Amino acid sequence: MNSTIRNTGLLYLGQPGQNLLAMAEEKAASILGTSVSSLASHPDYMYVGLDDGEKTLGVDKAATIIQKASVCSAVADTKVIVIDNIEKMTVDAQNKLLKTLEESDVTIIGLAYEDKLLPTVKSRMIVSRIPSSKIIPADVQNIFNSVADVLNGGAPEGILKVLNMVAEKGNDSFFMSHREYVGSFIDFVGTIVITKQLGVNKDYANLLDVIYSHRERCSNPNYTKDDFFILIVNIVEQI
Repeated sequence: MNSTIRNTGLLYLGQPGQNLLAMAEEKAASILGTSVSSLASHPDYMYVGLDDGEKTLGVDKAATIIQKASVCSAVADTKVIVIDNIEKMTVDAQNKLLKTLEESDVTIIGLAYEDKLLPTVKSRMIVSRIPSSKIIPADVQNIFNSVADVLNGGAPEGILKVLNMVAEKGNDSFFMSHREYVGSFIDFVGTIVITKQLGVNKDYANLLDVIYSHRERCSNPNYTKDDFFILIVNIVEQI
């Protein structure tokens, strides 16, 4: 991906029944520096979803999003707009939103329960495929959680912990048996980094290029635990 693009669109792609909204609200509260319980009244937050009886999100909803994105933030450094069931947006609505995704500095968090967005929309968002927590093995979940702690400002011992957790897997069998989670993990890391970049005066373009490169390579059988370890080292060195 071109490192000059400052992508402020986040897409959580999950499965029916998952509580993606809770994840989005936690992220929004973190970006805006407030609590989840205060989001509804926060002037720089907007939730957009299906109204009663609606089956799609039309151009009127897209226009509302664009209008919100076009005005300056009131109290925070940015604005956050959560679009629930974003996959229900009509083609016209998605196309109408493209320019805002490309040019606005507002953080748009889309929640999709089916992979049906236009490729042009997805390409302008950082995609995190959210696997069901019920099927993530405990040791994989521990690595996810530990890396999240490090990226969110964890102590040096946290960095050592996650490096040791990856390194102690003595061969590639662990990594290969959990390959299905690697892409989701790298998406997850990219989401945290791009969100972190929005809140600090630091350019993570080089790190994002590394993350995107690993995302493209991770499905290749030649991608090993050592490659994954190198990714983790790059992350902890640059954050």
